[in-house]
Amino acid sequence: MQNHIARSVRFPIIAGKKAEFTKVFNSEVLPMLKAQDGFRNEIMLVNDDHVLGISVWSGPDKLDRYATTLYPKIEQKLSSLVNGKVEVETFEMGLPLNVVPA
Repeated sequence: MQNHIARSVRFPIIAGKKAEFTKVFNSEVLPMLKAQDGFRNEIMLVNDDHVLGISVWSGPDKLDRYATTLYPKIEQKLSSLVNGKVEVETFEMGLPLNVVPA
């Protein structure tokens, strides 16, 4: 079984920018993620105040490469929509990818 790894990114967004954030993420950021070697999936949760993104990667080496090369560019692209500290955490997957318990 492949050792998938997940990275969560949580941050507050500027009031009234939820729709703009969603548009920029879907049209500009998500295609950049999909082009990255090792990227497997993204879950993006958005409310009026915060964003929680969880990306899944095929392994720690792929995530590390993304974190040092592409992530700073994405952070810059979204900086006009972020209103505060960005919190980043990394997790090992507790279940194999695409497995939903009964």
